[in-house]
Order: sequence, then C-alpha cells, then structure tokens
Amino acid sequence: MKRGKQTCRILKEIRRQIAEANDIDFITSECQYQGDCLGTCPKCEAEVRYLEKQLLSRQRAGLSIKTVGVSLGLSAALGSSALYGQETAKDSLDKSPSQIEVAGKKSHARADSLTSVKSADTLILQKEDGLFGMVEASPTFPGGQKALFDYIKNNFEYPKNPPSLSGRIIIQILITKKGEITDAKIVRGIHPDYDKEALRVIANMPQWKPGTLNGKPVDVKYSIPVIFRAKQE
Repeated sequence: MKRGKQTCRILKEIRRQIAEANDIDFITSECQYQGDCLGTCPKCEAEVRYLEKQLLSRQRAGLSIKTVGVSLGLSAALGSSALYGQETAKDSLDKSPSQIEVAGKKSHARADSLTSVKSADTLILQKEDGLFGMVEASPTFPGGQKALFDYIKNNFEYPKNPPSLSGRIIIQILITKKGEITDAKIVRGIHPDYDKEALRVIANMPQWKPGTLNGKPVDVKYSIPVIFRAKQE
C-alpha cells in the first residue's frame, strides 16, 4: 500500500504538470483513499477524466497538446492499470470546482474577472536539519478544500486601480504541528499590491488540521497558487 500511495503522488504530480503545460485550470487534492490500491484513488481517477476531457477540447479547438516527458516513461513502467486504477466510485471532480471566481468590489474588479485557486500537490516535511520527506497525511483547511476556496474568494480585495494583468501568485506557508500558519512568503509574484493582498489573506487564515507522519502531527510546508486572468476586451 505504501508503494501505491507513492505512485499515486507521482502520477498526481504528472497530471499537474501536463495541465500547467497546456494552461488548464486543474485542482488536485490529498488522497483520502483507505485500503490497498493500484496507485490511484477514485478522486484521482476523476482528475484523469477531467484532464482527458480538457485535452480533448483543446484538440478539437485546433490547439496543440503539450505532454510532459517524464509521464511517458512512467506510463510505460507502471502500465495503464496504475495510471487509471480500479473502477471509479461515486467521487466526482465536479464536486471540487476547478475554477473559483474571486469577486472584488465592483468598482475595483473590472480589470480581472476570474481567479483560479489550486490546492498544493507537493507537501514537504520540514525538520530542524532541513527537508525530510513526504508526509503521510497532508494538512487540511477547516471544512475542506472548498472552504479554503471560499475563504480566499470572499476575503481577497482587489487593490484600487489594479492593472489589467494575468499571472500566478504562489504563496508558501508553513503549517505547524499545531495547525498554525507561519512563514508566509511570496514565491512567485505578479504585482506588489496583489502580492501584498494575497499575503494578508493567507496570513489571516484560521488554524488548519496539521499534517501527520507516523500518526504524529508535524510541520509541513504548503504552497497555494492563485491564478489571475485579465478580462478580455
């Protein structure tokens, strides 16, 4: 089962890279599947179906499809059963929105109409002597992923006179073993005012349920990307 979970994480990262290479809004969430699996869980299978649908739409629109080189090698090594897993259960990606609209004040929200929020896929355990490894259970926001989206959507306030821009802000935080948010910093910014507001919103989040390793709470680094798309004139 340990190997299955590790394979699941690797494939999840591959899907994220393919989505990013093709400019597809894509949300991944932590695996909650209990039991011995072939490397994917029902939610992961839903992610695969969503990604396939989006890639097919791009192809039908005459757009080129970009692939991630590492995925081809892993596909051959793991086989299709590892990529797609067992039969799909009731879980559906439709329950996890792939695009979140963040509405600022009407007078300020004209330049940017949509903001997507993606959950982090890579979680790194932090030890005193540096990076340690992967956690077995990732931290969770109170109420789950949708509640995190709603929190950012409802609390982000567009700066006055925002420039018309598109881009991604990546905020890295440390979620302590007590679930507290510390060390919030911008890893990738798009505009000083937007970066500052994103930091404010993230730094004021309520306590999370901490990540665990071997059944014990641990400090975990977590990245939250927020994507802005400028309104098309």
